Amino acid sequence: MNKHFTAALCPFFKEQLTDNNLTVALVAQVHKDSYILITADDEVRARIPGKFYEQGNIPAVGDRVLIKENPNASFVMIEKILERRNTFGRKEAGGVNEQVLGVNIDLAFIVFSLNGNLNVRRLERYLAQVRDNNIKPVIILTKSDLVDQQTVEQVLEEYQVILNSHEVIALSASQDEGLEQLEKYLTPGITAILIGSSGVGKSTLVNHLLGSDVQKIQEIRDDDDKGRHTTVTRSLHFLDNGSILLDTPGMRGFALWLSSEGLDQSFSDVLSLMKQCRFHNCSHKDDLGCAVNKALDTGELESDRYNSYLKLKNMERIQKVRRDQGLLKLERKKWAKISRDAKVRMSHKR
Repeated sequence: MNKHFTAALCPFFKEQLTDNNLTVALVAQVHKDSYILITADDEVRARIPGKFYEQGNIPAVGDRVLIKENPNASFVMIEKILERRNTFGRKEAGGVNEQVLGVNIDLAFIVFSLNGNLNVRRLERYLAQVRDNNIKPVIILTKSDLVDQQTVEQVLEEYQVILNSHEVIALSASQDEGLEQLEKYLTPGITAILIGSSGVGKSTLVNHLLGSDVQKIQEIRDDDDKGRHTTVTRSLHFLDNGSILLDTPGMRGFALWLSSEGLDQSFSDVLSLMKQCRFHNCSHKDDLGCAVNKALDTGELESDRYNSYLKLKNMERIQKVRRDQGLLKLERKKWAKISRDAKVRMSHKR
């Protein structure tokens, strides 16, 4: 019996439990044609009915679902997916749709390794996506045992524009150093997702937090500071105190799937400068009284950061256009099917 299961059911989910004939469960893993669920009593394998595929209503890791149990079957059927509080995802590689990484998330541990290069542009993308879904970001700098304190301080100073406005933790999971800093975040019922590139130490962190080797561990390659994929699927785990940890495979790339809100929050310094321009319709190019250009000239605003903002803003516009085109295409298909069905019905009446 899972003594912490009830902590995963906050009032938002409890209000949706209206059918006493169905059992509530938590989606822990998603496989090709089945799901691993955690219930109050056990861990079970589940499937979804065909109508879910037709509706595009696919469960994700972190979903609370209602199931119908069948003692004579080797699996249970998912009857309903409870309304989600949020969805965390990225754009599919080479596609225009969202790849859901996890749902119903409270906290995001964004993990980078101190013995590799801290990719600032990637960190900006992570922060924008996290904030866009009302998820609290905490930046974790792992493998602190491989560098000295001066290096840690240099990293914090070099990236202070981004890091100083966020909570940052430096630790070494392999040496069990600094893990106590996570306790104030991992409280009962809280769901935290771990995101970061391959080999930055996410699996080591998961193993230490769980107190068992649930994930294989591989180090960053010495020749190019790039990691090998260790975690191959998204998985959800209960910690001993009742908090929930969602581990994700290492991401070599992270294409945004967001609205302008998360992007603007992550670049609040740029937005603040834009509001100081003399004219409200300033293009921030050669306009008179442009506060952005002045900040670029004085070094108050780094050109790389501003260019990153412009690039991500353009990506967001392109993504919105493609999403709208995709919705229009689906709408056309829907009405074409309605028209065909109507013609078939009319022909049967003749």
